[in-house]
Formats: sequence, structure tokens, C-alpha cells
Amino acid sequence: MIIRQDEYPDRTCEIWQPDDPRESASTEELPLLCPSECRAVVLREGRRLLDNHGLYDWEVEIHQKARGWLGQCDRFQRSIGVAQHFVDAKPTFDIVQDLLLHEIAHTLTKGGHNFEWKRKYAELLASHFDAEKVAEFLDNDRYCRKYMDRLLGEVNITQPSSVA
Repeated sequence: MIIRQDEYPDRTCEIWQPDDPRESASTEELPLLCPSECRAVVLREGRRLLDNHGLYDWEVEIHQKARGWLGQCDRFQRSIGVAQHFVDAKPTFDIVQDLLLHEIAHTLTKGGHNFEWKRKYAELLASHFDAEKVAEFLDNDRYCRKYMDRLLGEVNITQPSSVA
């Protein structure tokens, strides 16, 4: 990972970015950044993940007045919304990716949190994280927790003993 000058000429802050935009998730935390810097990281990572999954005509938006949710998928507007209060909490890079992958799973499946979505979410997690992190995220997701063993099996991951 590197810290580099933001490409916006009117700003002098530094923004976290991976060394290689194609690399998988880092387990390191974002440096303590102001909300605008965190916002830029969320928007850039969202764009990168959307592009990686062929969703070139989708956008990532930050919602100032979000209440009761952290992320949302709007199929009509072709956008993934991220709540401002999520950004303000300065989440780790892994948590940012988890939220974005949760919403990208919605873009790639029909319906809500059905089993097709759960499987796609588990596949996306498995393509970005190690087995322990995948199990941790599935265990923390209220929609996936009770299906965790089956989901891990479907993406060929054995549940780590630290999560069991």
C-alpha cells in the first residue's frame, strides 16, 4: 500500500490507495482520515469494484440523509448508495470492500437477500478475501449467518476454527 497525493489539484491531503488497483483487499486499516478523504476512498474503491465486475454504467453515491441502512442498491438509477454515517465512522478498507461487495451482489442477482444473492455475495467475498475473513463477514451478516456452512461449502472454503 502507498500513501500518495490526491490527484485533485485544489486539495493537499493524502489518500490511501492500494499499490496495484487489481490487488485483492488489504487487511490493514485506513489511516485516520477526515470524512472527505474517507469519502474519496469509498468512491474510488466502489468504482474499481464496479468496473471489475463489468458494471461500467453503474455509479457509487454517498447519501447524506441515509437512515437505517449503510448501503443500498438502486437498480433503476443503476447506483450503489453508501451512507454518509458509514463514511464518517472511518471504516477499515476491508469493511468498505465488504459493504461494496454486498451491494454489488445485489446488482448481479435478482430480488433481495434470497439464496441466489447469498451465494453470489459469498463468491464475491471469496474472490477478494482469505477464508478466515470470508467466514467472519458471513458470520457478521445477519442475512447469511445461519447459512454460513452451506455458503462456505459452495465456494469451496472450509470454515476456519477461529470462527466456528
